[in-house]
Amino acid sequence: MASSPSAQSQSFTIDLHAKEMGRIPFPVLSMPIQFTSHIHKGPSDLKQERIERIYTFPLPSPNTMKALETNDRITRAAIRVTEQTSFDLDKKVWDSGIGLSSWLVNLAHNEIVSLSNEAPNLDTIKALIDALRDSLFANQPRCIIELGAGTGVVALTIATLRRALTTIEGLQGHVITTDLPSAMPLLEHNIHSNARLFLDCSRAMPEAAVLDWDSDEIPDFIQVVAKERTSKGFTAIVMADVAYNTSSFPSLVRTLSRLVKLSEKPPLILLGYKERDPAERDLWNMAKDVAGIDFSLVGTKSGMRDPPIEIWIGQVMND
Repeated sequence: MASSPSAQSQSFTIDLHAKEMGRIPFPVLSMPIQFTSHIHKGPSDLKQERIERIYTFPLPSPNTMKALETNDRITRAAIRVTEQTSFDLDKKVWDSGIGLSSWLVNLAHNEIVSLSNEAPNLDTIKALIDALRDSLFANQPRCIIELGAGTGVVALTIATLRRALTTIEGLQGHVITTDLPSAMPLLEHNIHSNARLFLDCSRAMPEAAVLDWDSDEIPDFIQVVAKERTSKGFTAIVMADVAYNTSSFPSLVRTLSRLVKLSEKPPLILLGYKERDPAERDLWNMAKDVAGIDFSLVGTKSGMRDPPIEIWIGQVMND
């Protein structure tokens, strides 16, 4: 029996809220293929340059978004994310980004379960998770910045969840998603491809900005957002899969330290991480020694293969 259109469309989506998320291969949509009678005389190794994946999740209450052309309410979001098939690392969605996005959906729905009820620091972990939820999804202006955004899936997930949970007045803050100049075209493309989710409140859309960790200064735009528009700086710094290049750690930690200093109250730092090399964990020690940021493991998410994606929350230690 033929499947219904809705069933067919669901087969091409990735449910970030599903319990089995990460345990089965992800579906993918290719870009349109053009058929022509003309004989191609160029290189014979041309290939599909872009693919698209659709990530869905239920929107949390209390302020589900209005449907675009009806009086109904949107109860489920669908985020379209384009990736490159090239070897450019900043133009792909990696396991950590998907796992962290899924964890954020659970966080917005108050479904986070700690690692173990027997953990000696269980109360501390719960307090960190509650503080992070407030930093991201409280019905108040929040200023959130993502580092090493790549395709932007994490920032789009945060912005969509904030739009569902927050009133117009609470959306005075910003979600800034950053990466190197080479990532900007695809990052901006993905933001604008999802503009339909923010038609009734364009200010809730993520804003793409260049942030090179090797730069001596934080760009003016980011400083203006932190100091002039919100007056309180960043409430959260978000990162996924930023630990793959150990040589970049000093620059990353310096950038974190500078962003923290732009804030009236030290922001929480959320990190999605999947281990490739044990040496990557030197980032935790460097962040603590240089920037005074202490990371705590607060959860895990299944990925396509072991090990799982680890969810860490960092906080600035008092002097």
